[in-house]
Amino acid sequence: MKLIKLLTLSPLISLLSLPGWSETIPMDELVTNPTDGLVYKKFTSDPFTGSTTPASEKPSKGYYKNGKKHGVWEHYHDNGLLHRKETYKDGKEECFWKMYDINGKLKFKNSYNLGYLINGVLKNYHKNGKLFLRGNYKVVTNYF
Repeated sequence: MKLIKLLTLSPLISLLSLPGWSETIPMDELVTNPTDGLVYKKFTSDPFTGSTTPASEKPSKGYYKNGKKHGVWEHYHDNGLLHRKETYKDGKEECFWKMYDINGKLKFKNSYNLGYLINGVLKNYHKNGKLFLRGNYKVVTNYF
């Protein structure tokens, strides 16, 4: 009988743990604890898990998992157009990061893995949208 109850509750628990079931609040209702670096909802003691919506002082939206940025984050210019699009995994930079100018044109693109720039191509774009600068970079982790 206990096994049947456990099997019945397992799908429900899985559904409740999905981001879609978590809380969504404005960015200005969150604070960063300087001691542990984690993000908390104001006046709470548990690291925040949930989505954020842009606020006037912090025009960004994304998802936090246990107080750390996780997944895709978008930051906006004052005119409402996308400024940056970043991806995080457990609070560390991950995958491609893109930056856009105030008119919405791609300005900059690079790649991260586990919080570090990875070897690859750095692209910088001119205001007219054409490629301005392209360079290869290699990240050196051991200098000696």
